Order: sequence, then structure tokens, then C-alpha cells
Amino acid sequence: YKPSFSTVGSYTVRLTAIGNGINTVSSKPYVYTQSVEQLQRPEISVSYSNPDGFVVGGTIDVEITLATPNAINYQYEIGGRSSSSAELQMSQAMDSPGTFIVRVKALGGVIDDNDIYYIDSLYSAEASMTLLAHPTTAGFQMTSDGIIQWRVVPGANGYDYQISYDGGDFSDITHIGGSSLAIEGFRQYTNITIRVRASANGAADKVNSAWTEWTWTNSNPQN
Repeated sequence: YKPSFSTVGSYTVRLTAIGNGINTVSSKPYVYTQSVEQLQRPEISVSYSNPDGFVVGGTIDVEITLATPNAINYQYEIGGRSSSSAELQMSQAMDSPGTFIVRVKALGGVIDDNDIYYIDSLYSAEASMTLLAHPTTAGFQMTSDGIIQWRVVPGANGYDYQISYDGGDFSDITHIGGSSLAIEGFRQYTNITIRVRASANGAADKVNSAWTEWTWTNSNPQN
């Protein structure tokens, strides 16, 4: 018989051999004191598998940076999905953007060499990872005064863009804080193509979105 404890403390265990009351009698109880302690909670770091931005099937990667002595396993919770492993790393594939909570606890249930029984730890401090959604093509427009606008992406720390005029090469990636870009002399071009992504701008708990490409076509170009 292996007792299971759920709270920290000192427990008295009594074990008695029971006789049949006819030709055997019960033994004196064997009294044992069991000390119960809680495992130290782990410390974790969280990253994303693709540093350039969100991709379908990319993984949120969790690493235990401070392991827990006497743990038999770890319970990982990544974006509401739970799994157990004795390993100090765990990855979870994510197929859509969103904000995902990550936490880990050490699992107990063993008695160490000093006869101390360990129960599960508290969860690690919660970490979050936001995989930014991309701007939607339906949210783009060119205003009459030459400003390309797009719908704001919640959680974005600005936007990165590249731009091409009349099928030319795209410009270098440029970061801006807002969701609009003024195009000087826009009416001289037949078409303008812009690539935009929601930007984490270096935030460790966010990941750039995928790129969105949108083209404006000028129905009356001015040469």
C-alpha cells in the first residue's frame, strides 16, 4: 500500500496486522511518521520556432531553465493543451495566431532517500506568447490623397512593410508605428504593391505575423 498525500505536513501512519479473533490476535500497531513536502516549482523560458514570423505548424518551445529535484515528471500546459514528460523541453505546434498561456509544474509522488514524500509543485510563473495575425487584404485601401491604409492588428507593435512600383523590386523592410503609409506622387504609377506584416518589434513575448500582399491599380495614371 502506497499512501497518497495532497498537502504539506507531518502525518502519523499506523499499521496493524489483524488477527482472526480465534487463534490469532492483532499485532501492536506499527507507528510511522511521514514528512510531506512540496516540490520546488520550475522556472521556464518560452520561444517560437521561426524567428522571422508566424507560420502554420510553427511551434511554441518551452524549456525548463531551473529543474526540480525529486520530480518524476513535468506537466506542460501550452495554449490550453496539457502533456506530461520527464524531458526539460516541450514543443507545441500552433496552426493559427493568438495569445497562448504557458505554464509548467513538477509532478511528485515519490519518497526520497531521507524518507520525505513530495507532492506536486505549484505551477511556474505564467508566460504568454502572442502569434500576431496578419493584416487582411480586405482592410487595405488607397485614399484620394495617396495614403495606403490597412486595418489595425490587435497587439501589434507597429508594422513592417516592403513596397514595389510598377512591378519593380521590393524595397528593403522598413518598420513604422502606424497602419498607414503616404505615397508621394502615387498617381504617376500604374500599380503599387505593398507587403505588410504586424510587427513584434523585438518584443520577446510576441511573434511577427505572416506577410500580406496587396496591390493598388491606378485606373488613370499620369505620365
